[in-house]
Amino acid sequence: MNKTESIDTYNKVTVKYTTEEQKEILMAWMNFHGVDSIVESEVLDAYTQSCPVELVEDLANSTGLSKEQFSIEVVEQKNWNAEWEANFKPVTIGDVYIRAPFHKAKPGMTDLIVSPKMAFGTGHHETTYMMIREMSELSIKDSTVLDYGCGTGILSVYAALLGAQKVDGNDIQKEAIENCWEQVELNKLNKDKFDFVEGLIEVFQGNKYEFILANINRHILLQKAEDLKSLLKPEGSLLMSGILVKDRKLILKTYEESGFQLKTDHEKGEWCCFEFTLAGTS
Repeated sequence: MNKTESIDTYNKVTVKYTTEEQKEILMAWMNFHGVDSIVESEVLDAYTQSCPVELVEDLANSTGLSKEQFSIEVVEQKNWNAEWEANFKPVTIGDVYIRAPFHKAKPGMTDLIVSPKMAFGTGHHETTYMMIREMSELSIKDSTVLDYGCGTGILSVYAALLGAQKVDGNDIQKEAIENCWEQVELNKLNKDKFDFVEGLIEVFQGNKYEFILANINRHILLQKAEDLKSLLKPEGSLLMSGILVKDRKLILKTYEESGFQLKTDHEKGEWCCFEFTLAGTS
């Protein structure tokens, strides 16, 4: 593949899944293998510039799915973006109007512009919807915020619109970090308020935050309870989603054993959204 092809084309690996649990496991392994983007529908489409055959083999071996459930095709990046623009519809969540740059603002609404490109997070998915809705109820003004697994940066931008003093974010995908900075520019926000870093949660070790936002899959949440606890101030709040209703008890047990106390609990469709504080605080 020549240089031009590597820039303009992606390999799309499509996976047919049968249960929500299969989908979550596939997404976790796709992220582990560093795919550039995951698009959810009745199937999962993973976009990557790495060898798609190796990806299929790794995913099949990791998940136990048969290779017949996978298909591979080459697509043009510009066509993917054009398809997104043609199908993206604005989202209203309370007084927040989430729109693309080519939509007009809505008078009287909090304007949140997002151009997600190849990253996840537009407000359409139930998890992002609940995170935005619950953030609007928190006292984020003048606070410090960590957006763990920041994706498109939609939650980071909204935190700044709510008046956060400082917003940090991390993601394992370089494209996601680039996308976050683009959202900051689109929303005409002060860049000095933000710090987006490519890497794992350990990049912020030693910091303390009043609010931590974690809209990420349950496998990572189960692994990182202690890390999140170490980053949260004693009076702070941890707001999380990306959890299926059927995994509710497992998440609650893990976080309660790590010293968290459940403050609020919401569901939308098959998904949960929790707000935790550290035990002994309010």
